[in-house]
Amino acid sequence: MKAFTETKESLHEAVFNSVGKQLIEESKLNQQSLNEQLIEKIHEFTENVSKTAKELIETQFESKIREIVKEEIKLH
Repeated sequence: MKAFTETKESLHEAVFNSVGKQLIEESKLNQQSLNEQLIEKIHEFTENVSKTAKELIETQFESKIREIVKEEIKLH
């Protein structure tokens, strides 16, 4: 009976270790996927910030040009 109990415990331990390793591997894959998604979102955010900054600068530049043109027209 003792041999049966020891075999049963060894089997439980082997299954537990196998399942544990599988869960760890799945966790690593999930973490890698989340990291890749985060990197993609950061990239999108950076592109949006750059685009918004460029549009703002262009708008301010155009506004300044209009202002200068109006002043030039008034002077002539």
